[in-house]
Amino acid sequence: MRWDLTHVGSLFADNLSAIEVDSYEASSLYAGFDYAIDRFTALPTIGVTNLFDEDCSQEIRIHAFGGRFYGAAPGRRVCGDVRMRCDFGD
Repeated sequence: MRWDLTHVGSLFADNLSAIEVDSYEASSLYAGFDYAIDRFTALPTIGVTNLFDEDCSQEIRIHAFGGRFYGAAPGRRVCGDVRMRCDFGD
C-alpha cells in the first residue's frame, strides 16, 4: 500500500504579482499485491488519485494571453494497472 501527499504552495502567475494561485494539497492512495506462478509474477495495482477531490490546477501558464492562467486538473479518479515480471535466473 502506498499513500502520496503533495503540497503545492501559492504562487503568482504574472510579473506584477496581481494574479495569485492558491496553495493546495493533493493525495493519492494505491494498493496492490504480487501473484507468482513459477518464474512469472503479476503485480496488479489499483489506486485513487486526488483522493479528497481537491479543486486544483494541473498547470499554470505564466503570462497567459487573455487571462487564461489556469489549466484545471481532473477530479477524483480511479486507476489500475498490471505489471508482469519474468525471472530468468540460473
